[in-house]
Amino acid sequence: MPDAAATPHRWAGSPPNGWQVLRRNRVAMLCFWYLLGVALTAIFVPAFLPAEVKMVSESSYVPPSWCDGGMSRHLLGTDVNGQDLFYRLLTGARVSLGVGLVAALVSLIIGGTYGMISGYAGGRVDGGMMRLVDILNSVPSLLFVMIFIAAFDGYFTDALDGLRLWGQREKWGWLEAWAGAMIPYKRIFLLVLSLGFIQWLTMLALSVARCWC
Repeated sequence: MPDAAATPHRWAGSPPNGWQVLRRNRVAMLCFWYLLGVALTAIFVPAFLPAEVKMVSESSYVPPSWCDGGMSRHLLGTDVNGQDLFYRLLTGARVSLGVGLVAALVSLIIGGTYGMISGYAGGRVDGGMMRLVDILNSVPSLLFVMIFIAAFDGYFTDALDGLRLWGQREKWGWLEAWAGAMIPYKRIFLLVLSLGFIQWLTMLALSVARCWC
């Protein structure tokens, strides 16, 4: 048996947590700071951009330019509709971050609860719940997302429209405004739910393993 003190990268005392393991890996730390920088840029930079780059213009396929007459211009150019590509890139990053975070939260709640119940009950209850998980794991993720969005798109639209009309009838301006603003983004909301319903299977495996330990 090799000497523990002579073995490199061994931990003395209690096992390390995730942050300690991450800090020992320079490549992982470099990736971590890079992703953190991208996330902070996507969240905060759009608030400081000039108003003209956030609007649709008649300048299609403008090449990237840093400045023009002392004024900020399109850093990445424009598309066929005259929209600033840098602003669209940051807006898309915001949407992707929001979808990923909310989907992870949904999967954590569903998978954690389901896994703890299964691991605590054990026996036939655990076996039956795990067979349901095996069935769900056999369904391709992309196919599930497409079917979920297509199946519930109409129902979700009708529900939001009903909330908007109810708020208008009851003179609840905040409800009417919220429901009306959510209708154009209904597919994003359904995408978040569908991803949460898929990713909870991974959270489930972690919860069951924790209960068994």
